[in-house]
Amino acid sequence: MVSDTRIRKVGRWLLSLDSLLRKYAIAVGNESNSEILDDVFRAEILPTKGKSIFFLETSRSYAPLVSAYQKNVINYAGLTIRQACAIESAAMHNPNQSVFVLYASQRYKNRANRLLQAVLSYDNVYLRNINLLTFLHGSPIFRWIKNGKIFKSRFLVYHLSDLLRFVTLWRWSGTYMDFDTITLKSVEKLPLNYAGIEREQDGRCKIGAGVLNLAYNALGEQVANLWLNMFNITHSNTIWGASSVETVTNAIRKLCGDRNMWLDSERVCGFHIFNYTYFYAIDWWNWKTFFRVSDTEETLNKLKYSYVAHLWSAHSRNSKGCKNCAYNILIKRHCPNVYQVMNDFSQMVFVTLCIIVIINDFLYKPLMHKWIYMNQSQIFGNYKDLEPLDDILKAKRQPSPRNSIFFHETSGEWKKLAFPSIYQSMDERINYAHLTFRQACAIESAALHNRKSDIFVLFAASRYMDTVLRNESRFKALLHYKNVHFRNVHLWSYTLNTPGYTWLKKGELFTSRCLVSHISDFLRFMTLWRFGGTYLDTDTITLKSLEFLPPNYAGIESKFNVAAGVINFAHEGFGHQLAEKCLIYFLKNYKYDEWNTNGPGVITHIACEICNSTEIRKMPYLKTCKGFHIHDNKFFYAIRYPYWEDFFEPKKTKSVLKQLRQSYVAHFWNKLSADRNFTIGDGCAYDILAQQHCPGVYRAEKENILNY
Repeated sequence: MVSDTRIRKVGRWLLSLDSLLRKYAIAVGNESNSEILDDVFRAEILPTKGKSIFFLETSRSYAPLVSAYQKNVINYAGLTIRQACAIESAAMHNPNQSVFVLYASQRYKNRANRLLQAVLSYDNVYLRNINLLTFLHGSPIFRWIKNGKIFKSRFLVYHLSDLLRFVTLWRWSGTYMDFDTITLKSVEKLPLNYAGIEREQDGRCKIGAGVLNLAYNALGEQVANLWLNMFNITHSNTIWGASSVETVTNAIRKLCGDRNMWLDSERVCGFHIFNYTYFYAIDWWNWKTFFRVSDTEETLNKLKYSYVAHLWSAHSRNSKGCKNCAYNILIKRHCPNVYQVMNDFSQMVFVTLCIIVIINDFLYKPLMHKWIYMNQSQIFGNYKDLEPLDDILKAKRQPSPRNSIFFHETSGEWKKLAFPSIYQSMDERINYAHLTFRQACAIESAALHNRKSDIFVLFAASRYMDTVLRNESRFKALLHYKNVHFRNVHLWSYTLNTPGYTWLKKGELFTSRCLVSHISDFLRFMTLWRFGGTYLDTDTITLKSLEFLPPNYAGIESKFNVAAGVINFAHEGFGHQLAEKCLIYFLKNYKYDEWNTNGPGVITHIACEICNSTEIRKMPYLKTCKGFHIHDNKFFYAIRYPYWEDFFEPKKTKSVLKQLRQSYVAHFWNKLSADRNFTIGDGCAYDILAQQHCPGVYRAEKENILNY
């Protein structure tokens, strides 16, 4: 029995939690606190042409009313921390401009919402609803909108935002800003009619669409019409960025012409194209620097002359700031009210966690923890045909020193048994050896084209298999190949008596912010040190046999890097020396908070050392590499990472397949493309490659879809 004293303690915590929830309510309200936002055309205060800043919210976020009598849903004008900060920073630094937040679906204001209170404390901030049909009516693009094509988009939220920013500027001129920005200084003194260079691609500059300004004059009207007409031409329902960056860039190119337009656009056509330091000082591929303490000083230095910091939410939306990272420092400086709400909310979360711990410890400890005290046989006793995969070091079939290809799966769901939940079924506690379609395709293609090689798939967390899994169509297709073997890897025994064991015991690996990637980096060098052979990433498709390539090779990814996605080292002699150099360099230079350093950084450093050169592009032709073959990018990385989307666009299929003609492996840049799906039979390059090079897995997936 739980004592009365303990129950009273829990009760007091619950009361304090209730008090905090009421005081710092973020999304919960009631009917009396809710009022519909004014329509942008019917409100008393309208945008002043050429002197307003606009933000657009095109997603829908529903917050249910908690009521004993009603079960209706109210669509609140909610804001995230990042959105609220974008609004507040713009309002604070531009007091002479009105800041309008336009919602593309009807929203209600909840007066209890602390973030809304924070932004509405500024007199120049206004929240407005827009009705899409009336808002678009009369615009040059309205007839095209009526055909409904845009509403079939795969990226509807983003494409609506792209469209509405151009229509908004066509209606009122002024400044448009993305919600993933923080204004660092006033834009009121900037010359009118401007945009900023975002990046350089194929020798040409791309103009960003995250910060745009049009004046209320003839040039502004001309550019607005150009953008809308170009949107009509460039829009694609299947391409994420075509409707924004491409629209802006192509329209300005048409206005100003190609020659010297980037350096002299103001004189040529009157439109200002600012360099990247104004709005995009941190490139999209360096977005993590906003959230890493180690990069704070460098990031803030890069932003010293910027008017706006762009956070690249397409990549960073799930990232949260830490106390001394650049993101938190920027919020504290440029949106103080939002920062205060964020601190208050953190206090509420802390108290909530305390409640959970106390309830767990005082009331439910026997129930919550009962699985921790059970041994393996007790947990899995009712699963008669369930068995773990063979350990790589104990299995009868060991990797051949010459002809083995290795894949690593390091995303093991260790928490299933480490942190059991009373809400999990027994089946949910078992870490099955599941594979995604992309992983299965990588494995089959390697097995298909390398019949004389053994393909080992190594799982870094203990995995299990049963009859159901063996008969699962995707797995069945792989087990059809006699040269495919699935193995468990126990990190501690795998590294025992190796250079990595002492380092692993220190626990530095487990402090990583990119644990899955870093375990993969560590294991690829450890595996090649132990067995030699070939390592392949699971985001690849093998296009032809690797068995005829001379041993000891890697491939160039770019002019800066030798990549670590395809590596081969011989088991003995020079190959083993290379593997040991890579492993030792990894252990000595491991960076827990950097994704790139521990993989490509390692193999690039060793290649430069062996070849006695830092000119990566020339390495395939150097005679100083002592038998370490650094292949040209066309061998394994013909499609470079900035163009990863080309694999999934049917329009780019011919171009991609042409570039892959001489390739041994196609690499899909899973870091960027993991969330990009394709449809069986849609004709994109990935679909064609999968159909040709992993036919069993492809056929199984197709049958699953038909059966479903």
